Amino acid sequence: MSDEPVPYQPDRRLGRAYAEANLLDPAGMEGICPDFEELRRIQERYVDDTLLGTGSLKQVWKCWDARAMRWIAMARLREDRGAEYYDLFVHEARIISSLNHPNIIKVYNLGADSLGRPFFTMDLKGDSTLADFVHPLDPGQRRELLAIFLTICEAIAHAHERGVLHLDLKPENIQVDRLGEVLVCDWGLAKRTEEATIDDEPTYPGQTESIGNLTLMGEVRGTPGYMAPEQVTPGARKDKRTDVFALGCILHYILTGKPPIISNSKEELIEKTRTAEFTHPSKQFPQFNIPESLSAVILKACAADPAERYHSAAELSSDMRKHLTGYATQAEDPSFLRAARFFIMRHRLPVLISMTSLLAIGGISAWLLNDLQQERQRVASEKQRAEAERQKAADYASEASMLDSLYQKEVKTRESSRRQLASKLARSANSLKNLGIFKSPVRTVSEVEELAQLALQLNPVDNIARAEVVSMRCLQLNFKGALEVEGIEHTQSNFTLSLFELAKKFPDYAFSNSHRPTTEQLTDYIRAAGEMKPDLTAHIERTLYYDHVARENGLPYPAFIAFLEVVNRHPKTFSSEYEPKTKKLTIQSSENIVTVNLARGGGSGESLFRFIKVNELVLQCLGRYDLHDLDGQSMETINVSGCSTLLLNKTVTLPNLKKIIIREGQISPERLQQFIRSQYQWEVVIVKE
Repeated sequence: MSDEPVPYQPDRRLGRAYAEANLLDPAGMEGICPDFEELRRIQERYVDDTLLGTGSLKQVWKCWDARAMRWIAMARLREDRGAEYYDLFVHEARIISSLNHPNIIKVYNLGADSLGRPFFTMDLKGDSTLADFVHPLDPGQRRELLAIFLTICEAIAHAHERGVLHLDLKPENIQVDRLGEVLVCDWGLAKRTEEATIDDEPTYPGQTESIGNLTLMGEVRGTPGYMAPEQVTPGARKDKRTDVFALGCILHYILTGKPPIISNSKEELIEKTRTAEFTHPSKQFPQFNIPESLSAVILKACAADPAERYHSAAELSSDMRKHLTGYATQAEDPSFLRAARFFIMRHRLPVLISMTSLLAIGGISAWLLNDLQQERQRVASEKQRAEAERQKAADYASEASMLDSLYQKEVKTRESSRRQLASKLARSANSLKNLGIFKSPVRTVSEVEELAQLALQLNPVDNIARAEVVSMRCLQLNFKGALEVEGIEHTQSNFTLSLFELAKKFPDYAFSNSHRPTTEQLTDYIRAAGEMKPDLTAHIERTLYYDHVARENGLPYPAFIAFLEVVNRHPKTFSSEYEPKTKKLTIQSSENIVTVNLARGGGSGESLFRFIKVNELVLQCLGRYDLHDLDGQSMETINVSGCSTLLLNKTVTLPNLKKIIIREGQISPERLQQFIRSQYQWEVVIVKE
């Protein structure tokens, strides 16, 4: 048999088939591609209009999309709205199109109709809104409504991240169906952040006469009862906190069935809106048993001064998640008592020991202060007596000399008391730091440095007080201020010397609560601190938690990834990847994976995932992983099929869990069901090896 290749011979049949297809008549084409022929014959795409509702700017119709063959909702400009409203209408459609979130209505098509007037099409959902679901007297429904409210906050936080303000949030603009789907709708007044500057609001004619629950389109733009004071104040700037005010009003409506600001008079309603005047929810509606924590959230969100509100919807969402998972909220500060109560319940023995020490220190400090005052008075009295005796007669010279010696002895005793009091104050500052740094870091840092500075006034060479000042300034990444502390290079503490060496690596860092570092600067600090000796892992976590709270948008995820690598201490066998858009975090390791900081010297013992938003978590390791390390986190999907050994011996609360993926034979589904708690009906997916 010959090994020579057979020459290529083209198949002429394909060319003939193509030529015959091009010569087909319409009947032939109908037989080959009937669906395409039907699509090509469609002249009018949107048919069978049915009016669903009318707003101040537009009408919404139910239409059949003959091309896509589905029912959709079509928004058209009201017939009495002229060309001066066209850009406002188109602006709304384009803003919605720029957002991509499962809880924000989607726009399909934007164009002009046969009359040259704009329209856009969008999702067609049910006709029920959040207002239809609210029944304050049904206590069993409250947690479901609060979960819906948390979803609304997260949708608005998504819009804020993309620079969009809604500016007309109210229950009627939130679609909710019986299956739990939530959609934020009606973005007619929405603005991009750079557009919402002072004195840039256009005035549109034709303000509606009835104000009730309608959106006003005249000089005042919004819905009375849900508008923030700056929306009715000429020249006032609107930002993320304007939407936060409306979210607080929606939470008030969920708990009471009414907005916080109501009146039968239009003028009075506008004036009450201007001053944010309303009664404390728990006191006005005692029949609904509203928790004080939720009342505090409403009062903070609806503060008349924007500076006193939550800085963003994300911050409000975080506080609501704390409430739903049993933690004290930010709104309940500055009393600190409720947060301390929750902390004590979780750490009873250590807190009992610490509080006993603090009480003892406080008692000793009070005794020393009282004793010091008495010493001052006695010394002054003796000095006056000595002077009087000297003036009486020379015969009393020896006695005066003796009294003078007594005075000098008292002065030395006073100096000793000052040093003791300074030492007690410095140790009190250290105890306060350890108790409060993971509860209220910004406030704790300020108070600890104030106590340490007071101790230095009493004893300028107290090394503990110096160390606390350096530690607090390093926590803020104010290394420039840390280097200015006199005498710190002579301390005997290895930890403080490490902080001093770290400060010399970044001498220009002078950050504060209101001025935070860039992501690159923060990541450089983490990697440098992770290489220091002794171990600074606990200090890094405290610094990151301070930054997480002080920074408006939370901790940047590259900084979190860097800290995760520092905690796991085996960078050559450890890798992680975070997808900001999907909030998916993947961690791989050939050893154990550590996600809870138990470092000596003050590690929180809490999950590191609290620093960033994680919807899907994938863990792959050849070592072991304890699922209890995820307690209290908000993941929806957890994939641990790639872990060699899973530990689960205690109850784990995962409020948003919907799915957990395991490997066949890895751990029994029954054990997972026994120990894991979620507000959803979650599933176990088993994959084969």
